[in-house]
Amino acid sequence: RTPKPCSMHMAGCFFICTSVGCSLAMVAISASCAGRSVLFSTSVAGVLLSETLACCLLQLVLYLKAEAECKAKECTEIRLRLFFTGVLWIGWAALFLLRIAGVLEAGYHGDATKLEMMVGALAVLSFLDYAVHCVSAVRSCSDCSEMGSWRGLLWTALLLGTTLCQMALLVISQIPYVEASFSFMAVHVL
Repeated sequence: RTPKPCSMHMAGCFFICTSVGCSLAMVAISASCAGRSVLFSTSVAGVLLSETLACCLLQLVLYLKAEAECKAKECTEIRLRLFFTGVLWIGWAALFLLRIAGVLEAGYHGDATKLEMMVGALAVLSFLDYAVHCVSAVRSCSDCSEMGSWRGLLWTALLLGTTLCQMALLVISQIPYVEASFSFMAVHVL
């Protein structure tokens, strides 16, 4: 099969967003060391925005790949799982931003509230469910007798697994007394 131009453009935008996010992370570190709080805050917001957009684009490309290879019933199930995961993830992000902005009272030691941790954990578990069903649907719908199909299936599983690790470490890093920033950066670099 030849790649669809729309998917190629989305993949290119994903890499641009990821590159911008990594560059802004370096700006944030430099601004923090130099004591420039406005530049630090702006660059951190840019990192969050570019990484969120990159993650959304990646999931959309993977969903379109699954949709191209699967039947209508399987696509509907995958779409509903992705939608539910998105709603939970947006809920977690909203709780996180409200806590950071001081609208919601922070939990123990200024870290995540119990509600924030529960919604984050549900979002990660929901994404795990989506990832398993997406890979399973792609495997059952594609012709796995060809080497290219196995390679595509392996890349799909790897990308979903990496996103799952990033999501889990992001939620875990908000739990009191947990230092997950190194692990999060290591998974992010992958």
